[in-house]
Amino acid sequence: MKGPTFFLLAGEPSGDFIGAHLMKALKQKYGKGLRIIGIGGPQMEKEGLQSLVPMKSLSVIGITEIIPQALGLLKKIRETADFIKKEKPDAVITIDLPAFSFRLGKKLKETGIPHIHYGAPTVWAWRPRRARMISKFLTHLLTLFPFEPPYFTKHGLPTTFVGDPVLEAGFDQGHGEAFRKRHNIPKDAVLLCMLPGSRKSEVSQLAPIFADTVRKLQRQFPKLHIVIPTVSNVSHMIGSLTKDITCPSVIITHETEKADAFAASDVALAASGSVALELACAQLPMVITYKASMLTFWIVQRMIKVPYACMINILLNRSVVPEYLQENCEPEKLSRAISTLLTDKALRQKQVQGLKKAKELLKSKEELPSVQAANVIGDIIGGDGKRFLSITRKDVRL
Repeated sequence: MKGPTFFLLAGEPSGDFIGAHLMKALKQKYGKGLRIIGIGGPQMEKEGLQSLVPMKSLSVIGITEIIPQALGLLKKIRETADFIKKEKPDAVITIDLPAFSFRLGKKLKETGIPHIHYGAPTVWAWRPRRARMISKFLTHLLTLFPFEPPYFTKHGLPTTFVGDPVLEAGFDQGHGEAFRKRHNIPKDAVLLCMLPGSRKSEVSQLAPIFADTVRKLQRQFPKLHIVIPTVSNVSHMIGSLTKDITCPSVIITHETEKADAFAASDVALAASGSVALELACAQLPMVITYKASMLTFWIVQRMIKVPYACMINILLNRSVVPEYLQENCEPEKLSRAISTLLTDKALRQKQVQGLKKAKELLKSKEELPSVQAANVIGDIIGGDGKRFLSITRKDVRL
């Protein structure tokens, strides 16, 4: 029996992860008759997607990085829209990449194909007018965070809080002792997990700072080891980073080892982004950093409406995870913050309790987030999608 056809689009590693879990849930729901086409990365390809173009060709980070690639991105948007119009899928599901996804949505509005976006734009942080704008062409919005639906439902956009798929990744099930044994890391070694980002622009900004931070920490912790979970498109840059430091280091590029690396680590130093939620699931104390080009940061700083960069702090509406942004992202401050988390047991435990609370706020129902998302999508293609009630914070069961 022929099943539905879905077009899925993801442009970053975090979106690739979400897309892969959604594909699993859709396959479970529809069986062998299901057909999925689109653009994604290695995790979605592992689930059977043949990506139209390499996912990494769509990924840019800041305003100044977008400008030089604008013409190429506009061409890809036109080509993607033409492909979708030709294939006529039952629904288009876009994940992340709002600059790409929403321009694509405008081009597809006339087709009548349902367009579901998975992961709300951060209108609560900056550019709130986007909520009204996307309500004009999106069929439905799936949000990861419980406080988001009201920002969109007030503009008439059906919105459902389904929870964050990071809960499905198993970051709370790592085997730290086995990881240390596998990589010859002594039991008494202090293990720092470094995550300088998944984009080249992030790594180029943070790698030298992280290297200097490690050198400072070595003076206080002579048994310091580092582990760096990374992705293939920046692994060569990470290799250059480890050449600049003398302490033992392990680079892992396989997602299967990430949870074990978190469980084995004593503390994390990470670029601001979705990885903070992964670390929260693992209950690994962390220090969060961010550094962009001066122009990008200058523009963003004047647009941002929230006091925090780290999603943990935003969810809890208080500072639990220390943040060091732009000019404050410097080795002396970072090494001091990491040292404090390693030596101050009370402060460390306070952060761990905050991470547990944040993790609970990511849950919607007893069902996995991807299963909830697949069910919403299924209801939409079976009807007009207008009958959905948004799920807000008061509906979250903790």
